[in-house]
Amino acid sequence: METPSCYFIRHGETDWNAARRVQGHVETDLNDRGRAQAAAIARKLKALEPDISRFSLYASPMRRVRQTLSPILSAYGLDEGSVNFDERLRERDFGKWEGAVWDELVKAGVNPWENPREYYYWRPEGGESYADVAGRIGEFLKEMRAPAIIVAHGGVHRVLRGAMLNLPPEEVAVMRVPQNRFCRLEPGRIEWFEALAE
Repeated sequence: METPSCYFIRHGETDWNAARRVQGHVETDLNDRGRAQAAAIARKLKALEPDISRFSLYASPMRRVRQTLSPILSAYGLDEGSVNFDERLRERDFGKWEGAVWDELVKAGVNPWENPREYYYWRPEGGESYADVAGRIGEFLKEMRAPAIIVAHGGVHRVLRGAMLNLPPEEVAVMRVPQNRFCRLEPGRIEWFEALAE
């Protein structure tokens, strides 16, 4: 059975994003720019899909995702009771590296851009590899039965996009995931939408 199409929305910017700090499972809040991005995404999604009654809503339970989801729910007159918060959509767990800035990882020999395939399978101490994340996202996709709107994280997007587009690990590991755009995915196809803050 073919996976249904979905809109994928990454959470808005946090101060940790701006500082290139590894968040993983650490709870952080959207900053002013992130809140503006979330509001812009809500407006754009409402313009594209005035009625989302045919969609299932899924989200990571993490705070920065809930804050991104809030204006989307408001735009449709919904509340969090209409959302399936799924633990499998949490960000990749970076274990002992959570809170570090990316330059520290690179200095320690962890460089996604130097050997992206190796990085896909690298599991930080106490954390997950992208291959591990792919396991839980694969299970999630198997259970998805209807068109969906998914709000989650950059790492989750990479893996889900890789699964939907059948991409190799080395491409998944280093793909960019913007916070001022979102996409519609279906097997073998992706379409991007700009969401510009007012």
